[in-house]
Amino acid sequence: MAPEIWKNNLYDYRCDIYSLGCVVYEMCSLKVPFQGVSLQDLYRKIKRGFINWIPASYSDELYEIIKLMMTKEHKERPSADELL
Repeated sequence: MAPEIWKNNLYDYRCDIYSLGCVVYEMCSLKVPFQGVSLQDLYRKIKRGFINWIPASYSDELYEIIKLMMTKEHKERPSADELL
């Protein structure tokens, strides 16, 4: 769930970009980007926004794209057109 949704902000396409970043991260690393023992713990980790590196078999550029998609500040996330 995108950080802005946790804050009860309005949903827009940037939430989908964040979700896509989570899915691509999980496809590469075979792990979810954030895990928590409770919803509050999960929220803190999402709010912090730190994600581990993906395996070295993937390029640094892919990791940077994933980080862009999962940027905490929703206005800084790329659009789908920019990603393509």
